[in-house]
Amino acid sequence: MYTLENDTHQIAVIEGNSLYDFLKEAQTLIQEGYEFDFETNEGFPQRIGLIYVSRMLKPKAADTAVVPKKTRSKTE
Repeated sequence: MYTLENDTHQIAVIEGNSLYDFLKEAQTLIQEGYEFDFETNEGFPQRIGLIYVSRMLKPKAADTAVVPKKTRSKTE
């Protein structure tokens, strides 16, 4: 795996020699907040020869807004 950045996303490129290795790496990145890139041909998950490859995207921290959850007090 290697990572890149553009103006809006952090990009992780993953490769695996087996489906198992590929999915284990993808699962780790998903838990870190990455998503598969289904919008571009070069990022779409695919198998090339004997290697599985994909680009995964994670929005940069400045682009993500945290919406606070409403909390209820005990008196309500």
